Amino acid sequence: MNAERRQTQAPIPDNLEELLSELQLLTIRRVEDFGGRLWFVRRPLFQDVVPVVNCSLNHGAETAVVELDGSLTTQHGLIIRED
Repeated sequence: MNAERRQTQAPIPDNLEELLSELQLLTIRRVEDFGGRLWFVRRPLFQDVVPVVNCSLNHGAETAVVELDGSLTTQHGLIIRED
């Protein structure tokens, strides 16, 4: 079921302003200003959406979750698969 959902939904939805907090949007813009990018937005059922960015932290590229308060969390526990 998850594989089917992944294939039918865009990694970054068109309606980010409706899904994310103002602080999350601000953080994503700042990450992009420093050469990072919004990679995808997780949309688990019955839970808040989770924006995931690729950014340069601690002298290397890292994956981070953008929390509701706009903070970045690199110790997120997500297992990233590249299909």
